[in-house]
Amino acid sequence: MAKMTAKTLTRYIIFAGLISFVIIFIIMQFSTGFDFSKMGEAIAKANWWWILAAALCNVASFFCEAFQLWFLSRALSKKPGFWRMMQVYFVGNFFSNATPSTSGGEAFQIYFLMDDGFSVAEGMVMVAVRGLISVMVRILYVLVTVALIALGIFRLNLNFTFDLIFYITLAAFALLVVAGFIIITNPHIFSFLVKFFSRFRWIRKIAKIQNPEEFISKGELFLGEIRSSAKLLIQGKKLYMIGAILNSILTWLLLKTMPFFIMLALNEHPNIFVIFAIGVISQLATAWVPTPGAVGGIETGMLAFASTMQTPGNIGLFVFIYRLMDYHMDVLVGAPIALRLLSKKLGKNTSNADLSALTSQISQRMEEEKEKMAQEELASEHRTH
Repeated sequence: MAKMTAKTLTRYIIFAGLISFVIIFIIMQFSTGFDFSKMGEAIAKANWWWILAAALCNVASFFCEAFQLWFLSRALSKKPGFWRMMQVYFVGNFFSNATPSTSGGEAFQIYFLMDDGFSVAEGMVMVAVRGLISVMVRILYVLVTVALIALGIFRLNLNFTFDLIFYITLAAFALLVVAGFIIITNPHIFSFLVKFFSRFRWIRKIAKIQNPEEFISKGELFLGEIRSSAKLLIQGKKLYMIGAILNSILTWLLLKTMPFFIMLALNEHPNIFVIFAIGVISQLATAWVPTPGAVGGIETGMLAFASTMQTPGNIGLFVFIYRLMDYHMDVLVGAPIALRLLSKKLGKNTSNADLSALTSQISQRMEEEKEKMAQEELASEHRTH
């Protein structure tokens, strides 16, 4: 397996960004009949104040994401600063955009949360709950979209395949929320998996445990820590949990409003409810697309967006501006912050250090926590006897 270094990640992002520009350029030319002058005219006529409004929506979503992490940390009775949570958010955002999975940044978020006094289990629960809230909010917006369809404000006029993907993804998201809450609130249900994995020597070798009984014992202890952390997070301070949920609602509202402002910038007169609905459906469909940062949503819904335009040739410029904000702006802001934090921890070796090896440090910390919990449990048994 090749090393994942800051250098290789930077090269990957540059390559992915260039490929994205090439695809968008082809879309722009195709939408204008390969007439370069039409593209220039569309750019000249664009209202840059509306483009600024769209950019501010994206920037505001950064602050909402950071506040969400801050609220969740407070629910766990931790007291990191807001700007620290902003840094942790950008670390996760950077690695999500730099890997073919939206969950690529979670391990690194946990890695940096450990510096703020979070245990590995607390970090895992915090990141998992944040993800569950995000999925729940997206389901909420899908239900709003379905209501818009029922009221006749928006027609789901898509082909059968896209329509089918929409409903399958909605069902999958709902199951994900249910499974996630079961795992977090009652992880011991999955203790049979711990017993199953304890049979495999190579898994025990990775965990640095030779004895199957010891593997099961430590696994059960870790599941217990996840449950106690989750209980503190979900049942502890409801005000902070409500704040985190409201932040997620606002975040997705900002992101789904951004295309509306871009259309206004191109002198279109869209229905904001229709644009919102198309944005929600497009993103649902791309939950199955393993693109860097899952950035294929706007391209997937391109034809649906084009159908709302008075000037169909604007679709290429629309996709170009949207992608600049939704992906490239995130990378441009997140990369320096993430790499600077890494350089503080790794020193001069940041550019060549194997970042995938950082997960071993998380595993080591987990082992230390398990040992500590085992000792505390033994001490508790001695006191009771």
